[in-house]
Amino acid sequence: MQDITSLITDELEYAAEWRREKAAEYPEDADRNLEAAQTLDRMAADIKKFQGSQWHWRLQGLFDGPPERFSEVLSFLVRAVGFRSSSKTGEQFLEEFCFLAETDDREGTVLPFRKD
Repeated sequence: MQDITSLITDELEYAAEWRREKAAEYPEDADRNLEAAQTLDRMAADIKKFQGSQWHWRLQGLFDGPPERFSEVLSFLVRAVGFRSSSKTGEQFLEEFCFLAETDDREGTVLPFRKD
């Protein structure tokens, strides 16, 4: 069985490192990239605490469903952190993730984001 918590946190940590590299590469946008990296790191740390929790089992159920939907939503949301997403914590990220992953997107609709 895939360790779902590690799968998600690895993606968040990889994206945080990538944002730090982009901050060095594009100094004119360094602040935004560094802030996104910090948010991604914080989310990963939060999500690690959910191992074995209801969040963990809900995510496992989504992963066991259509894997392409799980991967698509995870990739979309990780890229959006700090730019198009208002999620600041691991729990907010997972709320958004579960909402989108559980939504039937066969119509090609735009994935929504929290406005609060």
